Amino acid sequence: DREGGPVKAISADRQAGPTGLLQVLEATGALLWAMVRSTEPTVLAHHAWGRSDPEGFAAMGVVETLLHTHDAAQGLGLAWEPPADLCRRSLARLFPDAPLDTDPWATLLWSTGRGELPGRAPLESWRWFSAPRSPKPAPIEILPPADDLLSRTAQARDRHDFLQLGALAEELLRSALTLNDAGRLALALQCVQETATGLGDYPRALAVTSAWLRDVAAQRRRDFEAACLHSWGVFAGRAGDVAGSRRALEQAAAIAVQLGDLVQESASGYELAFAAEQHGDVPGAEILYTRVHQIALQLGDRADEAYALYGLGRCALERHDKARAEYLLELAIDIAEQLGNEELQQLIADDLIAMIGRSRR
Repeated sequence: DREGGPVKAISADRQAGPTGLLQVLEATGALLWAMVRSTEPTVLAHHAWGRSDPEGFAAMGVVETLLHTHDAAQGLGLAWEPPADLCRRSLARLFPDAPLDTDPWATLLWSTGRGELPGRAPLESWRWFSAPRSPKPAPIEILPPADDLLSRTAQARDRHDFLQLGALAEELLRSALTLNDAGRLALALQCVQETATGLGDYPRALAVTSAWLRDVAAQRRRDFEAACLHSWGVFAGRAGDVAGSRRALEQAAAIAVQLGDLVQESASGYELAFAAEQHGDVPGAEILYTRVHQIALQLGDRADEAYALYGLGRCALERHDKARAEYLLELAIDIAEQLGNEELQQLIADDLIAMIGRSRR
């Protein structure tokens, strides 16, 4: 109950010392054991990385105990290693992509970003998969009816319930893969973005989309891969990883070009253009904004046309071409007015006034 501390968490009284801490650990372990033993195996409950069954929660409890015991032992300079079978069973339940021909404990440490495996690169981000997975058939309940899932998502967005949105994003991804629904994937990624923005936690958004990339790549869904790469690139940029953001967005745009997906090419191209502009690469930004403008005209997307003109106008101002800048920005405002997009109108007008004012000084 300390100020600024986590809510809904069980903690030990520091004055009780190590004995009190061990009592709390024993009690919480017994609580988890009792819940697992007394709950029907097909019942599912919420978890941020996918609703899980009793078996999954048991595995999560085991992994948490093993890993944090390791962390504590490392801090104290103690050698410690858990039973191999316990590690092997935990890996099978929560880390289905983990290698099978390596030492189980070393593999669990590697899978959670704590160790290295010969011939494999260290993981920069990781997650487990708590939802029921094959070979055990997943209960029907994990994929609710489409209208119910979309309704719950809309309600969570209206309430700005970011924790719920994070859980729903996982359900939306599974639903998108099952139904082959690109629109549902876009909504899932939007939920991840809103959660990251609301909680200020872009590293978690990066971890989530990294895991999703592995899922969609395993199913050879190149269009889904491009969408996930695009979102990963956006999140990386927000987190300050400029180089990583650019690589991911360029990969997304390249896949979009291969697939002939003009919408995705435009989205990734705009993000790349904006990043180039922000880092002083005005010629590069103009090339990209011009391509976005061409696609917008081809698709008849007036909103994207306005944003592309807005970007080109800003670039013209950076080159001190005031006449061209005013022309482009006025075109963008006209389109925004036709669309009734008051927010975009005000955004362009404010920037136009500010930038022209700076150019006169």
